[in-house]
Amino acid sequence: MKHYTKNAFLILAFFLVAANLRPAIASVSPLLETIRYDLGMSSFAVSFLTTIPVLCMGIFAPFLV
Repeated sequence: MKHYTKNAFLILAFFLVAANLRPAIASVSPLLETIRYDLGMSSFAVSFLTTIPVLCMGIFAPFLV
């Protein structure tokens, strides 16, 4: 029973972290033009704002298993 409880808390922790990170990743795209204009960034630099989170999820995902 102790092992089951530990796994349940681990799954709950992963769910809560994912729920917390989702708005931060998804909310950048609608604001890209505003961010680009306000910070004076090039289109190339702004593209990294959406690329870096996806790239990091792909690179670091194997280490979570």
